Amino acid sequence: MAPRSSMYNFADNNQLQHSGDDSSTFTVNDSSKHVVRQSLDRCIEPAKRQVTFAPMTRAKRTLRRTDYSREEIEATWYTSRETDAIRCEARETLHSLNHNKPLSDNECKRGLEHRTMQNGTKRQAVIDYARQVVLDEQHRQWKEGTGVDADSISHQYTLVSRQAQASAYRTGRLDHRTAR
Repeated sequence: MAPRSSMYNFADNNQLQHSGDDSSTFTVNDSSKHVVRQSLDRCIEPAKRQVTFAPMTRAKRTLRRTDYSREEIEATWYTSRETDAIRCEARETLHSLNHNKPLSDNECKRGLEHRTMQNGTKRQAVIDYARQVVLDEQHRQWKEGTGVDADSISHQYTLVSRQAQASAYRTGRLDHRTAR
């Protein structure tokens, strides 16, 4: 069986629209937040995978945690109180984002995008779809009696996750440019 296409988009009506080489449509059930697969027939060719390695690796010695002084520990790790404050600020920012309120100058949504109600639902739908694709491939292999082909299962999942991977890469590049 050829692999499935992984291009998907959400419409305003919580429809996960598949584009590319197949004609699939998925809907997000607001009560269960699961993706319901309606059809998935035609597929695309697998992409070539490649691994590269740096020509030289470098190791740097560092102190063990037990060798840090009290001052170094306090300068390095957050305290429980600091962690609680960070979480509280994140909740306040999410509240603003979920209610379409403008963010104040000291609020930043970076890193919280997937935790908004809207994006969280979309993200869960993609996760559920990816799980279903893997289960479908396992079922197909079981039904055909060909044994377990882990590479095929992995490839199916990779195709679904490709768009999320590309999005994460774009965000990382933007963060890199912003940090310069």
